[in-house]
Amino acid sequence: MLGVLPAYRSLNLGYLLKCAQREAAIALGVKRMTWTFDPLQSRNAHLNFAKLGVTADRYYVDYYGTTSSFLHRYGTDRLWVTWWLQSERVESRLRLEAILERIGERDVVIEIPTEITSDHEHWRVKTREAFTSAIDQGFVVEEFYVQDKVGRYVLRHG
Repeated sequence: MLGVLPAYRSLNLGYLLKCAQREAAIALGVKRMTWTFDPLQSRNAHLNFAKLGVTADRYYVDYYGTTSSFLHRYGTDRLWVTWWLQSERVESRLRLEAILERIGERDVVIEIPTEITSDHEHWRVKTREAFTSAIDQGFVVEEFYVQDKVGRYVLRHG
């Protein structure tokens, strides 16, 4: 598990920690890493897709079930991401190369607010429907970007 205290979240520490974790894993011969995250957390989505180059082809409804944690008060739906540690996709992200892809006609875009202050349950239900439907049809989450305070996941047919 990786976490950064709120006071330090704008210092790129999460990214640096993941890069160090990647180097240690490669030294051990690991080729890929997987983890889950809440798709309604736009900061995590940005780190995972835009900066690290992960992809996701699985969406889990209430992955952790009902818990007493304040972190899980709106459910525990999760995207399962895969990080191919030495893929060209990941290497280009780590070189900080710009992503110059246009959204194609057949791509699916799922939008979320960058900060969910109310209607969290509404967003959970709507994104759950969108992700499960698209992934069941063979789409893979490949990108996340923010524009005009709206986070956008881009899914492409796998």
